[in-house]
Amino acid sequence: MKEDHEGAIEWLNRGLELLQKGNETAAEAALRTALDINPKLHDAWYNLGCILREDGRLVEAEEAFREAISLEPDRADAWTRLGRVLLDKGNEDAAIDMTRRAVTIDPDYVAGWMQLSKIYKSNNKTTQSKKSIQQAIKAQPDRAEKWVEIGRSLLEMEHTEEAEESFKKALERDQKSAKAWSDYAVLMAKTDRVDQALKALQQSIDIEPESSETQYRLGCVLVRLGRLKEASDVFRESIKYNPQSAKAWCNLGAVLIKLDDFEQGEHAIRRAIELQPTYELAWSNLGKLLMTRGPLEEAEVALRKKTEVLPKSSQTWDALASVLEKLGKKDEAIEIMQESIKRNPDDSEALIHLGSLLIESGKHKEAREIFARATSIDENSSRAWINLANTAQELGDIGDAYNAARKAVMLSPKNPNAWSQLGDVLMAMESLKEAEEAFMTAVAQKEDFSKAWSGLADVYILMKKDDQAEDALLMAIKHDRENAKARESLKTVLERRGR
Repeated sequence: MKEDHEGAIEWLNRGLELLQKGNETAAEAALRTALDINPKLHDAWYNLGCILREDGRLVEAEEAFREAISLEPDRADAWTRLGRVLLDKGNEDAAIDMTRRAVTIDPDYVAGWMQLSKIYKSNNKTTQSKKSIQQAIKAQPDRAEKWVEIGRSLLEMEHTEEAEESFKKALERDQKSAKAWSDYAVLMAKTDRVDQALKALQQSIDIEPESSETQYRLGCVLVRLGRLKEASDVFRESIKYNPQSAKAWCNLGAVLIKLDDFEQGEHAIRRAIELQPTYELAWSNLGKLLMTRGPLEEAEVALRKKTEVLPKSSQTWDALASVLEKLGKKDEAIEIMQESIKRNPDDSEALIHLGSLLIESGKHKEAREIFARATSIDENSSRAWINLANTAQELGDIGDAYNAARKAVMLSPKNPNAWSQLGDVLMAMESLKEAEEAFMTAVAQKEDFSKAWSGLADVYILMKKDDQAEDALLMAIKHDRENAKARESLKTVLERRGR
């Protein structure tokens, strides 16, 4: 019996070590072996439940957490995790009940209070959500790691100002907290303070240089800054400390592809899929790579297979539709995006893709309805508003087109596509001076924006400013030699000027 117990503990420890390294598949096998030897190991059931939930196997995860609770009913963490699984399954009342049990067992359990706050917030119970946050703050307020946990939860709930305050409180209490600096960096990146994110990550790495997660986050920030070669080196560093990190392999692959190292990029992405067969982004990246480098038919076969494995993966459906579009199978592409939306009805990006396919098929009225639906789901999506403005203009509804274009610019004032669309609408309204300003803003933000240069030229032609029209058309052609419209307009302007 003693030998069996020791054997089970050995397998448990092995599973925990593998889990720490990010190898969930091997960790699951080790934990199940431990439970085969001794089914009364709480920690084995608990960690198995965590793995199963992350993999989307919610029924099995619930069973695992209930087994853990039956063995040690006074552990708040297991009650909270069970609540999270029940929430994933859509049973909010049961989720609240389980999480309340957790904070009753341990009133200082921050994770439980923050989970309650999230559930209440999702149900628009603002007062109860705030009270739960206050309870979390009362729990061991002098411990830096508790403030990190609170900050992380607030960030997930999009309470960025409160999250920033929490991370600062953590750092006031412990300037050497690598986790606080790393999570603070995530907040900085999320709020577009990328330079500050970079500094915070360097602080974290100075304290804990072998953190795979922080190295991974640094790589992501470097990608945003366009420093791709450095990013590839940092992702490799992340992999060195955790070779089982599928997301580090996936991002390394994406960066290598941008650096035109397609062979090594494909190898890295396939390694990510090998480590995590249900990794949506990795499959999406592989599909895109095959679309550009391999036979499209091969990409179609691979992506169809993955829709069977990941039926709710929007990225997989999206990539498959793109492949079908390139193969000239537009009707099939539309059907695929319609199927994707059936499975993910609130996916605004999928709706935008479907709307774009409908436009290409000449179905502007249907496209307009789809884009309107996208804006109702995500009213902050400038892409949805831009597309809605475009289809409304095509259908002759200039008033709605103007309102949608203005909304896009208001939401995303640094988006040249929004300004270009507004310029198109203003030109149709014969508000030429305002249209000129909109197109000028677009090309100031993106100098190589050929379409916006063409739009600006059209405004100058209407204003009978042929010199400026010629200059704008030359810029349009410089940045896109295939811009047939600009070439034709230039020919007309030159003829009009007797040249």
